[in-house]
Amino acid sequence: MRRAAPNPYKNLLYKDYPKKNADRVNAMAREKVMSDVAKKQIAEKVYERLEPKINEKTANMNSIATKTACKLVKTAIEKAVNEGVDRVMLDITDKRKKT
Repeated sequence: MRRAAPNPYKNLLYKDYPKKNADRVNAMAREKVMSDVAKKQIAEKVYERLEPKINEKTANMNSIATKTACKLVKTAIEKAVNEGVDRVMLDITDKRKKT
């Protein structure tokens, strides 16, 4: 932005934008990391890795029990990922505030 032209864009000058500091940039990065899309992607990757083991364990069950078990495991993974990511991000935030 230092080399950008000082001409207004939509009636705003560069000086009209709020200053960015390290805390604000870190907060925006945490929001991006903690987004539901990121959590869902992590949960899907974990489920993909566990799916063969789940299929192996539920091979001798009937189809309804197999589908129920798969849904239960998928829900448990999503819940664990949500709680884990939130806990890690809050831990990082708390540690930075203490220092």
